[in-house]
Amino acid sequence: MAGRLIVIPTYNEIENIEVLLRRLFKFIPGAEILVVDDNSPDKTSRWISGGATVNWSKARELLSRSANLYVRVILGIGIKDATSGFRIYSSKILKRIDLAGIRSEGYAFQIEMSRAVSKLDGKIIEVPITFREREEGVSKMSKKIVFEAIFFVTAWGVKRFLRIK
Repeated sequence: MAGRLIVIPTYNEIENIEVLLRRLFKFIPGAEILVVDDNSPDKTSRWISGGATVNWSKARELLSRSANLYVRVILGIGIKDATSGFRIYSSKILKRIDLAGIRSEGYAFQIEMSRAVSKLDGKIIEVPITFREREEGVSKMSKKIVFEAIFFVTAWGVKRFLRIK
């Protein structure tokens, strides 16, 4: 996978990151991996055919499915899982994105990156994943993160409909 970088955003993943890295290196030999720590206190593709979730509450599944539907409708991005943290970007497209202009955090960051790639007519391929509810650590999901995503997606949608860059 020459020329590929796997970016892994983390938050409270100290118990999970080692297993994830071992699996990535096993299944993607020679991969370059960048672990991005989202200021974790511990310092450390679900919705497509073949994807799955394990041990999720109905409320969390409803929130995630609704968020992804909202993103597709409002932003016109043809991907089914805009909030997945599993992404592989080509170095070519990353060089074209104004990374300093990325303002969001949390799940909105995943959406903003997908939006940036889409605006540059970059290729987005979704690969099915099984998203397991964490067994260790604490999720970063909060009202703040949900509201941030709603705010940014709505603002980007308004810009899209008004044809504002």
